[in-house]
Amino acid sequence: MLNWRGEAISIYSRAGGTFREIELPTLPRAELPADSGDGKITNVDSTRAIRWERNGSLIMEIETVKSRVDDIMIATRTVVLGFDQHGKAKILKSAQKVTTEKD
Repeated sequence: MLNWRGEAISIYSRAGGTFREIELPTLPRAELPADSGDGKITNVDSTRAIRWERNGSLIMEIETVKSRVDDIMIATRTVVLGFDQHGKAKILKSAQKVTTEKD
């Protein structure tokens, strides 16, 4: 079971009629390049769950957005979380891309 409110994500496992929150590892940030230029960071570490995979892993995205004069720079980190038989979560994969969009 997944609970997503704003920028916090909670994951619960179920055993019979009982739900237990799974402790998540510290997720890596989406980092803008050091030379990203002048502008205002308008969104920092916006986190969302994307989808469950057939193997039981969860794909999540963490996003940081910077508004600049002529465009918007977006750093998106995709994280794959895996869960063992005891319900312990760990990061299986983490990758980042940076894109630029015109205003």
